[in-house]
Amino acid sequence: MSNDLHGYNYNRTYNFIPFASIGLIVGLDHAKATCLSPGMGILQTFRLNDHLDIHLDLRGNIHGDGFDGEYGGRDFDVTLAALLGINLKLW
Repeated sequence: MSNDLHGYNYNRTYNFIPFASIGLIVGLDHAKATCLSPGMGILQTFRLNDHLDIHLDLRGNIHGDGFDGEYGGRDFDVTLAALLGINLKLW
């Protein structure tokens, strides 16, 4: 999104990348714990120098109410995650 709004810049310090996804979530404790799981999130990258970036990934996924073996009266459950990582560029 940063490139779309401001044009591509190799030396950009910050990138904002929204995304949508669909995946398959599988639980190992329940026989019927497999379902499609749509999701969305924001990936943010922070450039420290030519070889090192830090990224922060905030995401959420939706799956059926009975996936975890408990029924809470809603039609769905939500899984949220925050991931922090380092990207090392060798060349």
